[in-house]
Amino acid sequence: MLRKIIDEEHFDSVIAEGMRLIKAGEPIVEQLRCVFQLENDPCIYMLPLLDYVDFRPEKKLVSLSVYQMVN
Repeated sequence: MLRKIIDEEHFDSVIAEGMRLIKAGEPIVEQLRCVFQLENDPCIYMLPLLDYVDFRPEKKLVSLSVYQMVN
């Protein structure tokens, strides 16, 4: 499993890059997972990149990591 922690000022770039990968038909898209926390929320969420690009949280993101799942 490969992981990349994203700095707060680059949170929006994950969506832009994800959309680019999806439109290009890159097979890696199905292996990428976004793990994040929202402000004042104790839960840790995990969404596949395909779902994350459409996710519009009502609360502010406070952390974001992108994982590549490998087998």
